[in-house]
Amino acid sequence: MIEDFEKLSKDDLLVLAKRQAEQIRILGEVNSQLKGHFVLESLLKAIMTYTKDILNSETCSLLLYNEDDDRLYFSVTDENGLNLSDFSVESSQGIVGAVFQSGESLIVNDAINDDRVYKGVDEVTGFETRSLLCVPMMIDAKKIGVVEVLNSHDGNFDQSDMDILISIASQSALAIQFVRANETRFANQRLAVVGNMAAGIVHDLRNSMQVIGGFSQLIALKDPEQSRYCDIIRKEIDKLVGMTQEVLEFSRGETIHISPFEIQLDKFVNEIYEFNRDSLKDRGIEFEFNSVPGVSVKIDESKMQRVIQNIVSNGIDAMDDCEQKKIQISCGIHEDSPFIKVTDFGKGMEEKTVQNIFKPFFTKGKENGTGLGMSIVQNIIEGHNAEIQVESTVGVGSTFTIIFPQHS
Repeated sequence: MIEDFEKLSKDDLLVLAKRQAEQIRILGEVNSQLKGHFVLESLLKAIMTYTKDILNSETCSLLLYNEDDDRLYFSVTDENGLNLSDFSVESSQGIVGAVFQSGESLIVNDAINDDRVYKGVDEVTGFETRSLLCVPMMIDAKKIGVVEVLNSHDGNFDQSDMDILISIASQSALAIQFVRANETRFANQRLAVVGNMAAGIVHDLRNSMQVIGGFSQLIALKDPEQSRYCDIIRKEIDKLVGMTQEVLEFSRGETIHISPFEIQLDKFVNEIYEFNRDSLKDRGIEFEFNSVPGVSVKIDESKMQRVIQNIVSNGIDAMDDCEQKKIQISCGIHEDSPFIKVTDFGKGMEEKTVQNIFKPFFTKGKENGTGLGMSIVQNIIEGHNAEIQVESTVGVGSTFTIIFPQHS
């Protein structure tokens, strides 16, 4: 290395020294810019805005990798950039995919004529990418995403620009790791608080519900004609206690206890349909039910009923201010696997929302939402060794499909 320096002229050494001094200055500036950000989105916006300005580019985007579906998601663009929050690409697609897979930075100064450049984003947005610089974001050896700047105002990107962006990406990756760790710690603290509250509520609730249940039995004994209503009271008591118990188990990080037994799927879903039909009709919501008879499945009936009810309730909320108010619920078997499907014709969700919907404390568009409902839904479904799939289109609606283990 020393020999290499000896071969350089004084002018070359001066240029190298100035470049290193500039990188040190930029690292200090990056650290200053990233201080005080404890929310990931706020941090990413700060990164994008600073990067675009320092590299004198038209816009800047940051894509984070999602292991669940092996895709790169546009987490945020700079404040003057395009709205790409509902857009993602395969982890091997285009220049960003090539950079992510290889871990090596790339400069493309003739993007219009370069076949490696994915044109899909430009086609959707109307933006024209003329030049780009893309570098990977890594924590140790783990790749977490890429950052790219588009359309240099200076004409072309060069090695000096790449060195600057690599420095920014390195510091930004560490900042992202720090913020994510803080968010996880904060979520765990919130769960601990919820758990302590739930423990007290479950204890007190059980005592009160036992009293109510006992009196409902007395009513049924004295007036047998009221037995049907007393049975409903007892079932609703069990549901209420069960829900609080689920919150307690979830907050403790425990797998929610499942007690499955074999049932007829169409009869189970029909009960949910009957339970909701009149109330939805009163609210002007069409409720449609379709089923295939003769399909059996092993489930914890009370817990799965709460799962479906939660999804239906979310569908109702999603149809506020919508002209067409309709929910479809269906069940059957596909490729030997029993399924339940719930579709609403509501506002739909952006791709980013779909990706986060099962995360604890994530809530969007619900004034009084806790952000735990769908997390518990996923926990119950996983307890059945089943899976849930979500499809959603903004302005069209959402479909939730629960697929149970293969039918034997």
